Amino acid sequence: MKAAWRSYRRNVGLILLFGLVVAAAMGVYTYHYEPDQYVSGVSLYIFPKGMDVDAKYNAQTAEMLVRDAQAIIRNPQILYKTEEKLSPDTLDGMRVKLSGIADTHIVRIDAYGQDPELCQRAATAVSVVFMEQMRNVTEIENISVAERAELPTDPVLPRRALKTALAFGVTFLLLSLLWLLFAPKRLRLRAEDFHEGKYGIRMLGRISDFRKDLPYYFRRRGTKVRILSQYVNRSTLEDVKAMAIALQQEPLSQRSLVLTSLQTDEGKSTLAALLAGELADQGKRVLVVDMDCYAPTIGRLFGVKGSRDLIHHLGGEVALDQIILPTAIPDLFVIDIVHPHSLVARMVGASAFAGFMQRMYQEFDYVLFDTPPISLFADAAALGSVLDATILVIAEERLTGTEVMETIQRLKKANNRLAGCVFTLAKPRRVKQYRDYEDSAKARAAMNR
Repeated sequence: MKAAWRSYRRNVGLILLFGLVVAAAMGVYTYHYEPDQYVSGVSLYIFPKGMDVDAKYNAQTAEMLVRDAQAIIRNPQILYKTEEKLSPDTLDGMRVKLSGIADTHIVRIDAYGQDPELCQRAATAVSVVFMEQMRNVTEIENISVAERAELPTDPVLPRRALKTALAFGVTFLLLSLLWLLFAPKRLRLRAEDFHEGKYGIRMLGRISDFRKDLPYYFRRRGTKVRILSQYVNRSTLEDVKAMAIALQQEPLSQRSLVLTSLQTDEGKSTLAALLAGELADQGKRVLVVDMDCYAPTIGRLFGVKGSRDLIHHLGGEVALDQIILPTAIPDLFVIDIVHPHSLVARMVGASAFAGFMQRMYQEFDYVLFDTPPISLFADAAALGSVLDATILVIAEERLTGTEVMETIQRLKKANNRLAGCVFTLAKPRRVKQYRDYEDSAKARAAMNR
């Protein structure tokens, strides 16, 4: 519920805007399409037979008189006789209402219409016919006019301001209620809404959005030495550094890591490259293996291109030294992928893969595997079942908590040991006093050329 409330507070401006739009539409409709309605009325004293005008008020008697009067005024003869006094067209669009005045023997006949003068004439004519009918039907002779019909000057309907205000209020309250009731089911997960106890894994970090920095990095193809961290904003680098520190607090046995995401375009491969670079900067010897044959990115991020990959080596076609490529970052190496189709499920069961990993543990401190999204392909689950741990990459505010929970359960059922999750593409946290220290990607790239 707290997450839904935070989401509601973030989107209350949108709800207010929608309420204002509905109120404006109601205002336009009432002012342009609902005509003014006027009312003119006649008040009548009515006393039962045998009751003097000075007699004490009797509520039961007054209520009975009002019921009788309402029954009489609905009689069609009232309409016919009123049309005789007025032209038939006069009553078109007119509405007559009879009501009693509390604590009195007075009834009021009101005529509603669009023409003030016709309202006055209709109220007078209906009251005359009504008094005649009351005397004939109920034998009430003591009936007189207490107040004559007057010419109305101001319209009473429609109540435009009230309708506009009600349209806004009802829309705002209804949308707010619907948001709080149904938003939690479709609420996009944010890092601050992630609870380790609920999802059963720890959060390794929250990585600021780096998508705006990548196009400029890929355009620098003519540069001989390209290092991704020199083109990415400082906020992202600080977040990756914090994640690397958190990762090294894990048991020393977690040296081979699978990075996977739920969907495409969640920044998984870029995060793998940045994390590998940060670990190498901290003195670790790192190998990044690209196993995402459907969208290979690691080679491009490090500016290398291989002609053979791990699948060729496991098949005995090439030596290991021929597929491990050095990068511009010391102690950081890459195995590119060239196969158009994945053979991970067959690969992990081969004895050659166990031998490969044994040698990698001897030569490197960390081996990172970049795999396809787990929701589309089973490669990550198959690979993670034979490696030390899996890191789940989640793009902030893109997936629901239910989707994340289902993916975590799926990985656990596949015997994946989850090192944790990391949120990517998040809004950078800016601190005012450090704003001057945030250099743009272009400025830092220029300094390193």
